Amino acid sequence: MESYTSLSSWISALDMILLQRNVSYCQVLKMAGIDQQQLGKPYERIEVSTIAKAWRIATNLCEDENLGISSAHLCQPVHWHALGLAMLCSSSVAQALQRVVQFEELLTNVIKQSYCRDEQYFYLRMKTKIPIEDVGLEVVDFGFAGLLAVCRSIFPGEITPVRVCLQRPVPSNPECFEAFYGCQVNFSCEQHELVLPLELADRVLDHSDPQLAERQDDLAQDYIQRIVHSSFVLRTQDAIKEQLPKGEPSQQGIAERLCLSPRQLQRQLQKEGSSFTSLLKAVRKELAQQYLLQHYRPITEVALLLGFADHSNFTRAFKSWFDCTPSEYRERTQAEV
Repeated sequence: MESYTSLSSWISALDMILLQRNVSYCQVLKMAGIDQQQLGKPYERIEVSTIAKAWRIATNLCEDENLGISSAHLCQPVHWHALGLAMLCSSSVAQALQRVVQFEELLTNVIKQSYCRDEQYFYLRMKTKIPIEDVGLEVVDFGFAGLLAVCRSIFPGEITPVRVCLQRPVPSNPECFEAFYGCQVNFSCEQHELVLPLELADRVLDHSDPQLAERQDDLAQDYIQRIVHSSFVLRTQDAIKEQLPKGEPSQQGIAERLCLSPRQLQRQLQKEGSSFTSLLKAVRKELAQQYLLQHYRPITEVALLLGFADHSNFTRAFKSWFDCTPSEYRERTQAEV
């Protein structure tokens, strides 16, 4: 069964929203069972069900069932990291939205998007892979309307769709949706759809930066390949590298970092022909070579960066790996240069 996750930005966005409503962001996180430290990394991912729970709690505390749509204007490109920056550098609204479709997995893997055009209109379409109520009506309201809000913040002039269709059931106050989109909004549809006139979608932006946009595209694609599609071997290696400067990582600690039990982590690594012990050794060997090439680093510092308690333990391990001491290895590499 596929695991559905989204960028932690969908939680972080609540901080500003709740601040304006005098509702405690920390209280919402606590009630949703979210460790605030999880949100410290810009590309951290969280289970879709947890995000939906947090937004439902926020909606109840704010006493506003339309919290998503009423807060969509606060959605900013920075919430979407490399994708948001690529949108900022896009030459047109259509190009910006095409990037959203291309890199949709960066934002979440619980939706499927597409775009097309005819002689008159540009169409952006989106559909959730599971019931929209399980994703969270408020989150989807915020996200889909947020796409338009981001485009409005980037591109000059009015950006008003000719039609909007939403999967969600008819809300008690549909007028606030029509006020945001500026057009008729249809509810209980098979999929989401945003329809823009071609002359608006293709209007060229003078300050676009194609080269910078391509650079952000590369970063977005790299993230998707490394994090969203990555093997457990790569994810475990990344977690080990992060933990090493704090001391030798344990399988228990790394498993918790990956939201798994130690037994689950062991099984996943075994499926890929690896183990925690072998990965820890491989990561240390790789980093040891890199750090020793940085001649300004004392060997004692290298030992600590690799999670060893002291210089002698590092030297003993290094000699078993390379049949020489760290000092000898450094001298050899210096001589080769």
